[in-house]
Amino acid sequence: YTYAVGTSSVYELTSSFESDKYQTQAAGSGNPDPTTYATGNDLSLTPFIHGLVGYWPLNEGSGTTAYDDSGWGNNGTINGNPSWVSGINGEVAPDFTASTQNVSMAGESQLNIAKKITIMGWVNYNSSVSPGWTCRQFGTTPGSYSGYNIQGGDLKVDMLFGNDSSWQEVEGGPTAPLNIWVFEAATFTANGSGIGYYDGSEVISPYSVTSLDPNIGSGFWINDPANGSCNEKISQVRIYNTALTSMQIQAIYNSEKPQ
Repeated sequence: YTYAVGTSSVYELTSSFESDKYQTQAAGSGNPDPTTYATGNDLSLTPFIHGLVGYWPLNEGSGTTAYDDSGWGNNGTINGNPSWVSGINGEVAPDFTASTQNVSMAGESQLNIAKKITIMGWVNYNSSVSPGWTCRQFGTTPGSYSGYNIQGGDLKVDMLFGNDSSWQEVEGGPTAPLNIWVFEAATFTANGSGIGYYDGSEVISPYSVTSLDPNIGSGFWINDPANGSCNEKISQVRIYNTALTSMQIQAIYNSEKPQ
């Protein structure tokens, strides 16, 4: 329970449910972290209690700052002046049509994550990506294989993880349609395995990465400029310093999917 007293008093009660069957109610409560339930008159007071370390709605509509709603203040810089177009459920989203258009975050300590992590976001592809070409939607510092990435090779969930000397890549799921919002997510668990999700459903089964020790302490990017030819809209990007369950991933997808 959190409250603040000032010109107007605000409060928030936040709870993590023990049973997975209540994830739908948690995701629909309006909390910036859909994995936890919240009620009160200001649901922005404590969005960071369950491992959410970065949340960029990307709905500013103008300017050069991508605001982080996770509570940690990991704001990003919007580079290249992308245009703003219709996003999800009445909001706006940036349209990245050039390799110079991206969002960059510095290596804040909250983003220096190893072993347990969840990355997710919504992508709307404007054009096809050639098979085998990696167009990173969300991930680590460009030009490096150190960390975790969700990529757009073949317009599928394509996970890249590892370090500069040893890295692995695995792809799964259907080919994404053009001009339609799709939800991509990946979790990496404590025992060193990765799981990929497409529109809330598991499409990459647990994939062993036990020999790797990646982290993203050197920075995080949305629409990685080191891998050009990206032509897509991106919205609602989140990072957790824990591996969410499949029920949580499904609940987030259901709560945010276009109506």
